[in-house]
Amino acid sequence: MTRTLIVTLLLGAAIAAGTIGIATSGEPEAVGPPRPDGPEATQPAPPNPELLSPMHREIHEFLETERHQVEELSRRLATVLAEERLALHLEIEQVKKSGQRGVFEIQLRYAREAGRAEAVRDLEAVIERLDRPEPAGTGETLLQQYQRGQLPTAVRSN
Repeated sequence: MTRTLIVTLLLGAAIAAGTIGIATSGEPEAVGPPRPDGPEATQPAPPNPELLSPMHREIHEFLETERHQVEELSRRLATVLAEERLALHLEIEQVKKSGQRGVFEIQLRYAREAGRAEAVRDLEAVIERLDRPEPAGTGETLLQQYQRGQLPTAVRSN
């Protein structure tokens, strides 16, 4: 069950990010046209919304909104004085953190609707850790906790 949850979460994130496509026939699906060289090469091809589940479609739309916010803040970053850059960097960081939390909240809502109690507990634990991180330099790292098997099953891969 846990492995299935992890695979589902990772697959959903990859599909929402447009890094993989879903083939509907026996042939592998190409994910968009060939990518150009240069800065445009880093932009993934958008996923086909018709092939996404409702949850993954909602996550994709949420991430697109976040991406637009970060792009706008990044454009502003190029035009502000050095003294204002730190504030914009912090705002970009907050948008990204809120985006990460928002994806987990969407997954949590769908897990609750589906009655998946284990996934609900795991996602609630992950959100709790996002809301109340340990101060820097205290406690074990996530890697150390993972190696001891102490992370919530939603973020473990076993």
